[in-house]
Amino acid sequence: MKMWDACSGACVRELEGHAGDVYSLAMTPDGDVIVSGATDGCVKLWDAHTGACVRTYIGHTDTVFSVALSRGGARLVSGSADNCLKLWDTKTGACLRTCKGHKEEVSCVGLSADGTCIVSGSFDRSVRMWDAASGACLRVFRGHRGGVTSLALSADGTRLLTGSIDAAVKLWDLRSKASGACVRTLLGHAAPVTSVAMSMDGAYAVSGSEDKTVKLWDAARGACL
Repeated sequence: MKMWDACSGACVRELEGHAGDVYSLAMTPDGDVIVSGATDGCVKLWDAHTGACVRTYIGHTDTVFSVALSRGGARLVSGSADNCLKLWDTKTGACLRTCKGHKEEVSCVGLSADGTCIVSGSFDRSVRMWDAASGACLRVFRGHRGGVTSLALSADGTRLLTGSIDAAVKLWDLRSKASGACVRTLLGHAAPVTSVAMSMDGAYAVSGSEDKTVKLWDAARGACL
């Protein structure tokens, strides 16, 4: 892995330690901590200032496709090709919860800012919402016609954006009692959507696709800007 100075474009540090390809990264807002997931099935926590590997989390039995941190960095969630997601205590390295329910690889995960809610997307075409305290699945969202490749939680944790192999981007209301609370489907990509993100205020969504385009959306109207 490489760490870059965003202003100068210079590579300031290289982080080595995984025994396989690195598939996912996350960083705390203060820039002090980095976590990574790889094909070796491990999740690692790094000191961004020294490049040292502080802790290795072992428990997955296949590639770790996605990692996410709570805002304060106390909790870490990982999703894997072993069809499971795990919640970890970053300080002790203990696995607090193993969440099972997806029928295929867990390709993307998210964690609410307060660390109480976990969301996950899978190649089984579903999106799931989990209670971090108990590990219980609270809700299953269905609607994509292909595997879910990416997701992004709004800053307030009330909305979820997902991208899929079906080339669609969907916006979900996590407060809805109804299963399948899709409030908007954003269509326009001509190939699988590989990455999504939301603005801090939730007003805008952005998506990247194998059609070689990046699209900016008005989340309220569903219009491509």
